[in-house]
Amino acid sequence: MAAGNPEGDLRNAARAVRGPCVASAIAWLALAVPAVADTTVRIGCERVGLVLAPPVTPAIVDRDWGTGEPHKEPPARLILYGCSGNRLDQLILAAPLAKLNTQPIGNPLGPTLLVSADLSAGFGSYSGPLTLLVQIRHDHLAVIEAKDAGGHRSPIRLVAALKSAWQETQGPSGIKFLAVNSEPDFGADPSHWSGDFVTNYRTFYFSPAGWQVRTLSEPGIWEADRPFPPRSKFPG
Repeated sequence: MAAGNPEGDLRNAARAVRGPCVASAIAWLALAVPAVADTTVRIGCERVGLVLAPPVTPAIVDRDWGTGEPHKEPPARLILYGCSGNRLDQLILAAPLAKLNTQPIGNPLGPTLLVSADLSAGFGSYSGPLTLLVQIRHDHLAVIEAKDAGGHRSPIRLVAALKSAWQETQGPSGIKFLAVNSEPDFGADPSHWSGDFVTNYRTFYFSPAGWQVRTLSEPGIWEADRPFPPRSKFPG
């Protein structure tokens, strides 16, 4: 799934500050005045707040979401406040336009928040809103990683774009996230593309060993103007 990919370790996946935003981001992060959250979620006595950089407001986020309208403001921040109101931690998101789902999902490790940053560029097949799963762990905000069949861990990245989509589903074993994306199939020769595509179907699910991901790939192309693939296409 590609959409402005701020790849790297767990922190870098959420702390990508890009392009001309860097100088203004430094000033934004250095502000001594308390940040006022535009959206807040309570988890126990702690609070998680989404803070947008002025002049961005929730109304502007709704207006420009997914349109590719350029924004040069610093990236939004996700801030964790302790029970006494003190600031414990923050994550710098990947874009100025961001949304925080106010209904956490539950799993045995505690409530999980869905936070989205709009990486839409207004063109291309892979730019669009990116959603990450975030938990409070030991008074810190942690981006959730999933382990694949080979034992490799990487952040769960849910992208909505022309060739990518995802859905949350509830099953007997709990919440799962189904994600589909199509990408060029280079086969054995990455320097030459025949024009063929491969479509990847991923299932993210929680197990006693933590979050897992299973992937099934097949030739062909899927695009967002079609219905979301049936559940039978996804592994697990």
